[in-house]
Amino acid sequence: MSSSVHALICEDDNLVAAFIEGVLLDFGIDTENVTPRDGRGLLLRSHYDVAVVGVDKRFEILPRIVRHLQLHEIPVVFFTVIGEANGVASAFPDIPICRYDPQYSESLALKVWSAASSGSKSAAARSPLRQD
Repeated sequence: MSSSVHALICEDDNLVAAFIEGVLLDFGIDTENVTPRDGRGLLLRSHYDVAVVGVDKRFEILPRIVRHLQLHEIPVVFFTVIGEANGVASAFPDIPICRYDPQYSESLALKVWSAASSGSKSAAARSPLRQD
């Protein structure tokens, strides 16, 4: 199923990126993976409805990534496998955070659909997670 929602996954750990991609593809969300270093050039060539940005212990690059995505009006969802998420919630209180939990992977998909919907009203109508 093609959702026509296109998500950018910006994560430098290949296993984490593969997990995120698998979850989103299972819920019909098209994805493209980049590392934080590659992401800027890709943004200039493609359109994304939402970006999933990995959070790790190297917090210093995260504000630049978020500012660049916001400049292009791309909603962001943070994803982390670390417990505390390095103060991301206080630094970016308006950006949803999803913590790794393989038993509740639908929460990641739901947050991504919701963020994409904030930029595109038709994304909410296409969501396979919609509850009528």
